[in-house]
Amino acid sequence: MKTMNTQLRTKMLLPASLISIMIGVSSCGNNSTKEGTENAAAAEVPAAAEVRDDGQGVGRFKDITLGAPDQAASTQGKVVFEAKCSACHNT
Repeated sequence: MKTMNTQLRTKMLLPASLISIMIGVSSCGNNSTKEGTENAAAAEVPAAAEVRDDGQGVGRFKDITLGAPDQAASTQGKVVFEAKCSACHNT
């Protein structure tokens, strides 16, 4: 019985050790490159960048014509909003 327990313990010890080492190595990464990249990107953006609003929006869609609101869709959207969104987005 002791031999079986020892063999089982030995079989379990190697994979557990390898997993522990892999987790340790991956979590102890050097963050200097990430921080350096973020700081370099922040330095390139001007502090007071002027934003010009030409009233045309952003992207390829410049003119959108909306029809009359669909009452059934509005009611359904309100139900979904109240169930999923209103806890954080109070109106």
